[in-house]
Amino acid sequence: MYLQGLKTAIVEGDVVGGTCVNRGCVPSKALLAVSGRMRELQDEHHMKALGLQVAAAGYDRQAVADHANNLASKIRNNLTNSMKALGVDILTGFGTILGPQKIKYGKVGFPDNVITAKDIIIATGSVPFVPKGIEVDGKTVITSDHALKLEVVPDWVAIVGSGYIGLEFSDVYTALGSEVTFIEALDQLMPGFDPEIGKLAQRVLINPRKIDYHTGVFATKITPAEDGKPVIIELTDAKTKEPKDTLEVDAALIATGRAPFTKGLGLENVRPLHTSKYKSEQLIYESQSEKTHPSLSKFVTRAVTIGTFHHCHHHNQNQAFERYYYLLNSNDITININITRVTCPTNTTININVVTRVTNPNMLISLGLMQKEAKLLFLG
Repeated sequence: MYLQGLKTAIVEGDVVGGTCVNRGCVPSKALLAVSGRMRELQDEHHMKALGLQVAAAGYDRQAVADHANNLASKIRNNLTNSMKALGVDILTGFGTILGPQKIKYGKVGFPDNVITAKDIIIATGSVPFVPKGIEVDGKTVITSDHALKLEVVPDWVAIVGSGYIGLEFSDVYTALGSEVTFIEALDQLMPGFDPEIGKLAQRVLINPRKIDYHTGVFATKITPAEDGKPVIIELTDAKTKEPKDTLEVDAALIATGRAPFTKGLGLENVRPLHTSKYKSEQLIYESQSEKTHPSLSKFVTRAVTIGTFHHCHHHNQNQAFERYYYLLNSNDITININITRVTCPTNTTININVVTRVTNPNMLISLGLMQKEAKLLFLG
């Protein structure tokens, strides 16, 4: 914005850098770097092959935590200095939209400030999503925000959710000596991963380590540890909804995804504008017909296939162009999927574009074509 000549200000209610720098990508990768080094030192065969003799590898928990925090602090300070050098104003305080082009911000216990702006961009990041029935105390039942501080390394930790967040922390905890139990609601671990990637991850990151798992179950109730008692996790069968098992562990990490942070933003005072438009200036012929592909039929409420043809510049022949348009609707989310397949005599190009509008900020979704669905859609 500044480079386009606009006067720019950032309203920051916490610390500069947001989710990624402070509670996400940066500190988590710092911890993963530590776990990688630990595994190298623990691999006696590898060390011996290098001619190295290493005594039992150990670690200083607080020093590891400081490493992750210091890296985040360094990047945060660099970002702050860069914005100041560009003339960007950093306004400290929690911001609320009062109406079109008007915002108030301030700290608790102090008077609010009101500013106006031609354009307002909402970029408030995300917070951990905690399902109902789970009591987070920040000590024995934690989210990824707490886990990144590495205040404790439990002997046995249950991780609820086996997506990328849970998988990364399982790597860190097992490298530092913990035993891990995954709790996954769907029938397999890492259900959102491409099947081939999921198989590789299970073979490399799950099977060789002190990790077991329960799939097809919900953690319907989790009670934090207190008075010398362990964390108690009540499991329910995801299909029958009947009680299935009870686990007693030292700690539980809730890794069921993240939700957009919208609380207190005043979105009710303004209507955000969501636009998407598909345009091709090369279309010569167009026809429409109703079509719903079987692999997406359970989601699709309306689907249109548009078949067009235009000249292929690289080959003196016609180029077939197909566009599949899917509109997915529910009370919580609207998703537009544009899938194009362009076929020349020598090659086929497939492009997929997804535009998502979330009307319920607590709605979490992972959408994309897996290898199986893509083959069904384009190869039949």
